[in-house]
Amino acid sequence: MVNSSCSRFFRVDAHCSSIDVKSQWYKDDPFVFPSQVQQVFYIADTKLGNNYRFVVEDPPIVTSLRRNDIEPAIIREEEDHSDEDEEDLMGDLDDEEKRKKIKVILMMILTVIYMYAYIWVTKYVVVWIQIIYSYFAGASSVKRRRVRGPTRGKRIRRIIVKNKGERILAYVTPEIRVFCGNNANKVASQVGTQIRWICPIMGFYPLWKSVDSTLKDAILQVVREKIKVTENEVESTELVEEVFHEKANLLYKDWKWRMDDFYAKTLCDSKGAYQHPFQETPTDDWKYMIDHVFKDPKRKVN
Repeated sequence: MVNSSCSRFFRVDAHCSSIDVKSQWYKDDPFVFPSQVQQVFYIADTKLGNNYRFVVEDPPIVTSLRRNDIEPAIIREEEDHSDEDEEDLMGDLDDEEKRKKIKVILMMILTVIYMYAYIWVTKYVVVWIQIIYSYFAGASSVKRRRVRGPTRGKRIRRIIVKNKGERILAYVTPEIRVFCGNNANKVASQVGTQIRWICPIMGFYPLWKSVDSTLKDAILQVVREKIKVTENEVESTELVEEVFHEKANLLYKDWKWRMDDFYAKTLCDSKGAYQHPFQETPTDDWKYMIDHVFKDPKRKVN
């Protein structure tokens, strides 16, 4: 039985009665009369605390109950706070949506940056792998450079850099049919260098006209990337092509003649011609030239 006589545990004010439900009296009494009991309903008292309950004789028919002794201003303030809390909640939801959208956009931007970075890094990694492989793969690929290695083309590159990336200029005329201008010698030097660099020794071509057209185009294209040769300020005319090929033919013959002359001089050496390759020609390539070109009875020196 709940204590109903002690004012400490049973509070009565102008509007309602509240009882402390954790306090109990008369628990040892054997019985009570029906006239001494009455059915009531308990509702949580928000003013006095969790242990107190309103004592209501009739069952509550409303979903929420407000104390009549609370001032209207306090009720309005609570309602205002409730509205503000709802607005804050909606604002938080909107902010969360914005953060999600920003996160998605940033992820897309980072993905694009990562893809471009991956492509760029992969490109240069492949280039360096090729350089390292060519260095360690054997003498054939490295010694194939029959010029002074790292100095090849440096002079022209310095001139191009000085010209702010513009190619150096040369020209041809129908009357002279040779490269003209201050850079004429540089054109011939580049053509000769690319012939020695690109044309193979294994399967040596006896004449320039018998060189594969793909190799010819590659040689002239490399030269054109550094030097602009024109006729009346027009590039890639028929005359320009003819002058290119005429000069390449002479330089190809000169390359063959110098190798042949070098071979003839090494025949008098006691160590033999095989032990003295021409310039930086790989030993296997030089042996091929001796066996299949210089010693060929059908060979005709042009």
